[in-house]
Amino acid sequence: MTLCTNTIRPLVLLLPALLLVSGCATQKSRESKSALNRFYHNETAYYNGYFNANVLVQQSRANLAASHQDNYIKVLGVYNDVDVPNPESVAQDIDKAIEKLTVVVALHKHSVWTDDSYLLVGKGQYLKHDYESAEETLEYLREVYNPEAMAQRKNKVSRKAKAKAREKERAEKKKQQEKERAEKKAAAEEARKERRKEAREKAKERRKEAARKQKERRKEAKARAKARKQGKKLPKKAPPAESETPVTTEETPDTTAAILPEEEKPVALPDTSATDTEPETPKKENYFLKHRPAYAEGLLWLGRTYIERQMYDEAFRVIHQAVQEPSASPAVLREAPVALAHLYLRQERYEEAIPHLKEAIAKADKKKLRARYQYILAQIYQKQGRLTEAAQAFAQVRKSRPGYEMDFNARLQLTLSSWMAGQAVAEETRKDLHRMIQDKKNVDFKDRLYYALAEVELVEGDTAQALIHLTESLAYNPANKAQRAETQLRLADLYYEREEYIAAKMFYEQALESLLATDERYERASRLSRNLTEIARNLQIIQLQDSLIRIAGLSDKERIELAEAIKAERLAASQKAKNPEGGAKGEGLARAVSQEGPSARIPQGGTTKSSFFAYDNKARERGMKDFRQQWGDRPLTDGWRLSSRAVALAVQEAEDAEEAIETRLTKSELQEMFKDVPFGEEAQAEAHDKIQNAMITLGRLYRERLEYPEKTIEVLNEMLTRYPDSEHELDAWYFLYLAHQELRQKEEAKRYFDLITGKYPESTYARVLTDPSYLGEEQEKERKLNAYYETTYNLFQEGHYSAVWKRLMDVDEMFGKTNRLQTKFAFLKAMTTGSIEGKDAYIDALRDFVAKFPNTEEEKRAKEILRLLGDKSVAPKSLPGQVEPDSEFALDPDGVHYVIINWELKDVALEDAQKAVNQFNNAYFKADRLRLSANIFLNVDVPLMVIRKFDNAEKAMEYYRLSQKYAGEFIGVAGAPFRVYPITQQNYRVVLKNRTLEAYDTYFRTHYQP
Repeated sequence: MTLCTNTIRPLVLLLPALLLVSGCATQKSRESKSALNRFYHNETAYYNGYFNANVLVQQSRANLAASHQDNYIKVLGVYNDVDVPNPESVAQDIDKAIEKLTVVVALHKHSVWTDDSYLLVGKGQYLKHDYESAEETLEYLREVYNPEAMAQRKNKVSRKAKAKAREKERAEKKKQQEKERAEKKAAAEEARKERRKEAREKAKERRKEAARKQKERRKEAKARAKARKQGKKLPKKAPPAESETPVTTEETPDTTAAILPEEEKPVALPDTSATDTEPETPKKENYFLKHRPAYAEGLLWLGRTYIERQMYDEAFRVIHQAVQEPSASPAVLREAPVALAHLYLRQERYEEAIPHLKEAIAKADKKKLRARYQYILAQIYQKQGRLTEAAQAFAQVRKSRPGYEMDFNARLQLTLSSWMAGQAVAEETRKDLHRMIQDKKNVDFKDRLYYALAEVELVEGDTAQALIHLTESLAYNPANKAQRAETQLRLADLYYEREEYIAAKMFYEQALESLLATDERYERASRLSRNLTEIARNLQIIQLQDSLIRIAGLSDKERIELAEAIKAERLAASQKAKNPEGGAKGEGLARAVSQEGPSARIPQGGTTKSSFFAYDNKARERGMKDFRQQWGDRPLTDGWRLSSRAVALAVQEAEDAEEAIETRLTKSELQEMFKDVPFGEEAQAEAHDKIQNAMITLGRLYRERLEYPEKTIEVLNEMLTRYPDSEHELDAWYFLYLAHQELRQKEEAKRYFDLITGKYPESTYARVLTDPSYLGEEQEKERKLNAYYETTYNLFQEGHYSAVWKRLMDVDEMFGKTNRLQTKFAFLKAMTTGSIEGKDAYIDALRDFVAKFPNTEEEKRAKEILRLLGDKSVAPKSLPGQVEPDSEFALDPDGVHYVIINWELKDVALEDAQKAVNQFNNAYFKADRLRLSANIFLNVDVPLMVIRKFDNAEKAMEYYRLSQKYAGEFIGVAGAPFRVYPITQQNYRVVLKNRTLEAYDTYFRTHYQP
């Protein structure tokens, strides 16, 4: 037992007596214990367990608050320990606290600290975001330690009978509550929809009215400015109309009752700030030198838990009940309006949050809390267009002398509010913001200031300048992830609206790294990022190939000039990077984005950035222009930078000669720069094919992923104009037909209908358009073909080779010799031949297959199997860079094994696959404590996950078999292909060295699969 110096009590003389009596009555009720015994248990419970647990919980709460980062662009939350990026960071300390509290309850069940222990457990679970457990704990506290229950225990009601009755009552009550919750939730949802609809309409009207007033104020301001300039006497400003003066003293009605059934409408909380008379309150007990029960505070935290569980009606009731409880402490009475404000802010019912925020401000006992609540109130006023009240509230925040960050944001919002209210013109606001940027005290807030400048430009209609300011915002204070996420999301949305999808894709990806997963916008950003991935890739292909084709059309002189200019620019950029003091931080990034566009820095066609200089047309053209402006149209001679070699000084001549050597391109450098340029006819034809393929793909993606048929029409018409004899003509016509149909442009749709059925009457598209049932029939044929192959392959894996052979003999008759899976059936036939007739027949069958089906994936596997079988007819040079697989891989059934998993990146996001594998491991291999590594790439398109480790091959194969059996559960994305391989440590190193799985795939099928 640890006692602080200022709390030491005269226990020395009583210690022997305490030790004697401490164990004599541990099973008695609290009331039957002696005063001395109760004293011992109370003191021991507090100092041996509760005190230390409370320190851990309070420290955890402080750590969460420290990790929270306020986003001043959105309405702040009243609590800074709820919306945090990593609540698991405090889980270990809270679990220790709960363990200590469990001991307190077990050993000192009848101490006065038992209910406090349950409350502290509930708080800890709440802070861990384990809201379900917190709800159970705090509901138990409410049931067992409510005043009625305590009174019954005092009257010595039979504990056994009461426990049984309580259990039954709890079960019935829980059942009834679940039923009521379901009904209320449905009713509340419907009412919420109606309220939001009404709120949107009211907000729209308010915005219209605010815009009208703002226009009038600006007009008046201009008139006054003009009068002052002309020396005329200023007209007296008319007092504002009574209707324009916001009424701040009117009591806001509580609409919560409107969403509850008539018999369950809650009683409104007393609002002492709105009336002069004190409402009747229950008689409060005097707890001076007396332990206060935790019941009322437990109700308050139960209400907070209900809010996070979105049980808003129950939350309102229990918070109201906490206020009415006679044992409620002053802290509970202070926190109740804060909790109610949190309740309404969570539902975005801002008007209803206002009176509770005002009450919280009046009752707050800390300056920082008062400033925070005042700031939230100001944000709500600003959101509602009540700019005068907002300005007053922001000014009040500054008077409260909060921390510098909040003071800065209040000052910033005062500036913006004055502009939005028409009290200042945009130019004055820009100057004020630039002055704040120059202030050294604001160096950590430049990201916020540039964002504010962007907001001004967007309202003024200058989107291009807004993009520059937003990009400048990203150059500062990267630690402020909340602001960074807002900036990246705004950039992504702006580029998306401008149909610049490459840049939009990049910024959506960046925003996802900064946004909290709980943010309501996270799902939308994630969806748009996924939808734009393939679109951005194809746009880059078009840009790249167009640039290369244009470079191929330049003369040799122009190409060399371009290359020289690009190298000179690179050297200048490199020199500036070595000497960053030459320019302000962020200027280079802002200039690059404003001049080149973000697409210049996006990887071309893959995840690795290419060094090829011609990927951006603007950069190339700007380089040539800058070169000519600085150096003129100069011939390619040594010392070309000297304007007059005859009169130049020797020293200058030497310096310029040295610079010329640095920038002059060698023959090998020119070859490297131009290696991708299509100089010949065949290469140019290939480049044009890539453009056509990208354009037809874009036409489909714009319609399917973005639901933007207008863009589909635009890109496909451009393709047909550039390539009138395109091999994709039929596909383009069909997509154009669908796009015009969706836009209800019947005449255009009919034109493409006639083109398809007239020129391609036997095509699948023509049949689909003329026979609505044709598509269903084709889909059914495809389904049967896939099912037939899957069943046949499964029989082969199970070793039923005779049944497989019989099914293979029927394929041509059932599905035709040209069916889509013809190659797969033929390969399976060769493998079945080997299983039935032996090695020699297997080799002959594989040779025959290689001859009939060249340039297929199955052919590669057949050649690898032939080499494994010792056939020398397949030269190793067919797989360059690889050595004989059988000489590298080795069997070790009893050795340590890993399991590697290979996914198709185009079909599944790597993070989704990782999550699915972790869930699978926890479900079936939790006791094995497997470790997952998910950031291993053989190359750009072959990501691997490695699961470590298994004692031998049999255990690894058990994992393999379960992954195949529960494939749908193993991967959370239906239909995403993946391959699973048990592998020894040595063989795993071989795979990494060769950077391919193809050889090991064959080895695995030969040596592991039955």
